[in-house]
Amino acid sequence: MQSAPGGAGSTAVWLRGILLAGAFSSAALPPAFAAEANLSLVATAEPAPVVVGRELRFFLDLVNQGPHEAEDVTIEIDLPAEVSLVAASPSQGACEPGPPLLCRLGQVTAAYPANRASIAVETVADLVMGISFVATAVSSTADPFPDDNSATAWLSSVALSDSADVGVASRSLPTPAFAGWQDPEFVIQVANTGPAAAGVVEVQVGIQELRMASFVSASSSQGGCSTALDTCVGFQCLAVLNQSLSVFCDLGGLPAGATASVHVSAAIDLEAGEHLTVSARAAARDMADADPSNNSMAVAVPVYPVPGAGVQGGAGPGGCFIHSVPR
Repeated sequence: MQSAPGGAGSTAVWLRGILLAGAFSSAALPPAFAAEANLSLVATAEPAPVVVGRELRFFLDLVNQGPHEAEDVTIEIDLPAEVSLVAASPSQGACEPGPPLLCRLGQVTAAYPANRASIAVETVADLVMGISFVATAVSSTADPFPDDNSATAWLSSVALSDSADVGVASRSLPTPAFAGWQDPEFVIQVANTGPAAAGVVEVQVGIQELRMASFVSASSSQGGCSTALDTCVGFQCLAVLNQSLSVFCDLGGLPAGATASVHVSAAIDLEAGEHLTVSARAAARDMADADPSNNSMAVAVPVYPVPGAGVQGGAGPGGCFIHSVPR
């Protein structure tokens, strides 16, 4: 083992001096303590599957698990010849289109939370095929565990005729909503405009400002709905009651040209002047979507005081009380 300058007997004193000076970095390490950085890479791709000619996205997440900084980090990405590169956006550094696609990230620190870097790659599938994206991270700093420096994401592209256009077609919401209402109904209609039938359609409905404690009921015209209250046990349910209201519905199959509806009721335990944000997302499980742009919706619903409950008004024609709803 090679000792620090001055001989083996002065190693402890030498290290102590560096620590006191606050200079214990990878650059100050003696040869016996060569810098190491354990990099790990994870790859994902979406949507899966995708319609030929539509955009698909490939994501890379790199983590430096230390113990030291990783210098000169580069990620090499092999794109299939049947995929066209649109853009590559790294969280740091820059990318060169290649091929192969090279993203030079520079230094990645070991200090949390800055020990992460990411790359978003936008591409278009040109053919019906299985598509694999392979990426490898390298650094001039030694990696003690290099087996997780490579990652692969896989998806398939399909013809438009094998896709289903499932989306949120319409909604029927209590607009305005009145403070203190006990069970107003929020209705979301889902449609499949084809061209293919959807095997399993899933719908998520949420009302951000309401808690699960305000939830009354949920139903659907086909299939069934559930919430986290159906699966929690004991004290877990107390935490669930304080979560934002969220309902999941499995509608089963939906033929091309068919519709289905989801009904959610909840108490409006907000004050007048506040608002509800009602959101919904519908998609066919494990199936390409012909038009992902209509998969989701979000609507703000104002909360008004209950008519006649401590609000100002006046006599109208025929002596009727006229209540002015705030705008």
